[in-house]
Amino acid sequence: MVYKLIHTHANQELLKSIPSIPYLDLSIVFYLFLEKNETGQMTALIHNRHLTMWNTTLEELSELAFKNTPLLFPADLKTMIQIIQDIICQKGERESAAPVIEELFGSQPPAPLYVLTNTAGINGACRSAAAQTEQPNILLVLSDDQSAFAVGCYGNGDIVTPNLDRFASEGVRFNRAYATSPQSVPSRASIMTGRSPVAVNMTRFNVTLARRFRAFPEYLREKGYYTGVAGRGYHLDGAVSGRVGRIKEVEQYYIDHGYKTFPERLDTCMIVADARKGACHGQINDQFRTFMARRDKDKPFFLQLSYSDPHHPYDAPKLHDPASLTLPEFYPDTRAVREYLAAYYDEIHRLDSDFGEVLQYLDDHGLAENTIVIFMGDNGGAQFMAKGTLYENGIKVPLLIRWPERIPAAVTDAVVSNVDLAATCLSAAGLPVPAEMEGENLLPLLTEGAEPEERYVYSVRSCHATNSLPEDTSVFDQMRCIVGERYKLIYNLLPGQPWVPVDFAKTEMFRELAQMNESGQLAPRFGKLYFSPTRPMFELYDLETDPHEQRNLADDPALRSVRDDLILKLTYKMIEDEDFATLPHPKIYERRENQQ
Repeated sequence: MVYKLIHTHANQELLKSIPSIPYLDLSIVFYLFLEKNETGQMTALIHNRHLTMWNTTLEELSELAFKNTPLLFPADLKTMIQIIQDIICQKGERESAAPVIEELFGSQPPAPLYVLTNTAGINGACRSAAAQTEQPNILLVLSDDQSAFAVGCYGNGDIVTPNLDRFASEGVRFNRAYATSPQSVPSRASIMTGRSPVAVNMTRFNVTLARRFRAFPEYLREKGYYTGVAGRGYHLDGAVSGRVGRIKEVEQYYIDHGYKTFPERLDTCMIVADARKGACHGQINDQFRTFMARRDKDKPFFLQLSYSDPHHPYDAPKLHDPASLTLPEFYPDTRAVREYLAAYYDEIHRLDSDFGEVLQYLDDHGLAENTIVIFMGDNGGAQFMAKGTLYENGIKVPLLIRWPERIPAAVTDAVVSNVDLAATCLSAAGLPVPAEMEGENLLPLLTEGAEPEERYVYSVRSCHATNSLPEDTSVFDQMRCIVGERYKLIYNLLPGQPWVPVDFAKTEMFRELAQMNESGQLAPRFGKLYFSPTRPMFELYDLETDPHEQRNLADDPALRSVRDDLILKLTYKMIEDEDFATLPHPKIYERRENQQ
C-alpha cells in the first residue's frame, strides 16, 4: 500500500518542513493541497519531491492515475499515526510515529486530513504520478539536407545508419513527412513558428524572423522550460557568423536595428560557425554537452540541436562502396554519380554516429525516459530531383519521434508536415496551441494511433543562397505545391527557365553529365529530366503508381478534375498566406490552354 499525505490548504510552510523529517521516504510521498480557485471550483495542487506544481480539478485528477481506487477518504489522527508508522516500518525503523505527526502538524492536526491510496506498488505509483505531473524534456534534432530515402529504416539497404534504425524501432516512423520548403531557412521558420514560411515572410536566405512572429520555444520558456539552440546555424537571425564576409554591412544593419531576436527569445543560443567542415563538426556535440551542463536542472528543457551533415560539400570518411550501390531509377549511372551518392551516404553515417552519442548521453544521465526526442531532416539533400525542387526527394524527409512509455513503437503513412512540430511539442508540454499556428497536433496519432483525417500539406520554393545574385534557378526560383494522400500538384511560376541544381551544379560530376548530354551520350530521359530548356507550368503526379514522379499527368483528360481541384486548394492556401506570387486559379490555366 502506498500512502500520499493530503492537506486541505495550500500550506507552503508544511511543504518546506517535510524534507527535514528523516523518517519519510520522499521518493514515495507526493503532496496534494486542495483549495478553491477564483470561480469557487475546488482544485488540486500537486507537489512532488522536486517541488513541481501541477493544477487540475478533482474531476480530472480522478480520471488519471487512480481510476480503479477510491480517490479520497477522511482520516483522523489515529489513522494518520498508523499510516506514518507503516511508512517507518517499511524503512525498517521502529520508533514511535507520534513525534513525526507532531513535527508535521503540531499537537492538533488540521481537519479534515485525507489519505490518498493506490494499490499499484511503490515504484509504479511514483512513476504514474510523476508521468502525470512532470513536463517532458524536448530534444529536436535536425539534420541538414537529408531526404527520407537516405536512412536504413526507410528501406535503404545500402546506407549504414544503425543508431537511427534502432531509434526508429523505439518510436514512431513517419513514412510521409514533408517539409514546407526544400530549403533550410523557410523550412526551419515553419518548424519554429508552426506556420507557412510565406505567412511569416521567410522565403529567402539572409533574412531574420520578425519579432511579431513568435517561435514556439518562447511559449515553453514562459511556462518554465529552459530553452536553447545549438549546432549549425538556426537560420532565423540572418546569415551564420563566420560566413558573412561579403555581406557584413547587411549583418551590421540587422544588429543595429534590432532585427536579430533569438538571443532574447531563448535562454541559450550557440552556433558552430562553419560546421560544414569536418574539423568543426565535432563541436556540435560539444555544444550539446555544454547546454546540458548549463541548463537549470530544476526545469524541463527544450533544445534544437542542428547538425551540418549531410550538407554539401561532402568530406566524411569513406565507408560506402560506390560500385555496390543500388541507384534510384532517375539517377544516371556513371562512376562519378555513384561516388557522389556514396559520399552523401558517408555524411549520413557520420551524422548517425553523432546522434548515437546524444542518445547515449540521455541514457547515461537518466534523461531518456522523460525526454521526447524528435529527429527530422530540414529538407531534401543536394541530390537529383531533391534539394531546391518540390519533388519527393526535395521535401519528403525522415521524421522519427520517441517518448518512452508514452509513444508505442509504430510506423505510419499519415501525411504530415514539419509545420506540425510546434503544435505537437506545445501539446506534449501541456500548453495550448495558439490560434495562428496552422500545424496539426500529432499527439493523438503518436500516443493512441488515432487515424488522421484526409490531409493536404503545402510546400514552397523561393530564393536561395546568401551571397549570390539571381542569375539562374539554383539561386532564384518560384514554385508552390500541394500534396495529398495520392496526388501531388506542382506549380512552376518560372516555366520558361531551365532547372539548375542547388549546391552541385558546378561539381565535376554534373559537368560531366552536361557534356554527355551535349554529345548525345546521355540517355534521352535523363537529358529531358535535367537539361530541358523549359519546364511545365503544372505537374501532376500519382504518388501511388508513380512514386518517383516520372510521368506528368497534368494534361491527362481523365485527371482534369483532380488537377483543377488541387489547383483550387492551392489557390485558397496562397490567399490565406497572403502569398505574393500569382494565383494559379484553374480557370486562368484553362484559358491559357485554349489559347495555345
